[in-house]
Amino acid sequence: VGRVAKAAGQETTNSLFIRLVREATLWVLGAMALIMLLALLTYDPRDPGFSHTGDGGMLHNQIGAAGAWFADFAYYLCGLPAFLFPAMMLLAGWLVFSQRTNPRPIEKKVMITRFGGFVIMLLTSCGLATLHFVNQEMRESAGGVLGKIVGTGLQGVLGLLGATLLLLALWLAAVSLFTGISWLAVMDRIGYWVLRGVDATRLWLKKLRDRAIAQRVQHRRQSLVRAQWEK
Repeated sequence: VGRVAKAAGQETTNSLFIRLVREATLWVLGAMALIMLLALLTYDPRDPGFSHTGDGGMLHNQIGAAGAWFADFAYYLCGLPAFLFPAMMLLAGWLVFSQRTNPRPIEKKVMITRFGGFVIMLLTSCGLATLHFVNQEMRESAGGVLGKIVGTGLQGVLGLLGATLLLLALWLAAVSLFTGISWLAVMDRIGYWVLRGVDATRLWLKKLRDRAIAQRVQHRRQSLVRAQWEK
């Protein structure tokens, strides 16, 4: 009995430790996501960074020299999809936190799958941004260096439409791998709520029609009663 109680106590301690670690992971990754977001939002081309030395004046980035360097590197490499980095950090923290009641550690194949999904999502986003967006503030294309390699390369082989369709399909698959979202389930859910909305609209219109008919009947009765009184 003593051994069983000791083993149960050890398991409870381990579960509590894993839960606390996963909660702490959420806060750390959330803070990193916020830092990345602020660095990207306060990017100024006059600050020294990865691709240039700056004008030597005062730093404008709210995260300092590190933020200026990161923002310049992220924009140079990925362009506008650089904002996926803080989103990835935040989502990764939430995914870890959502498993806080699970005493088992996260499997490596799950982590590899999600990381691979993020890489594909980033590459396809850069390619689509290069093909369909123009941003004069970017030193490279709207999708950065990666966008030029992926988007322009595929466009040369498949044309604009073919490259767009392929990148979009890969992007949808990558989002599913990274987030675990099933697009079929999403479409099924959207269809369910659309049908609910159609039914609710029909019911509302029927009530309006019934109310209008009732008002006309009441008005007619009042007119008949008024006519009888006048006689």
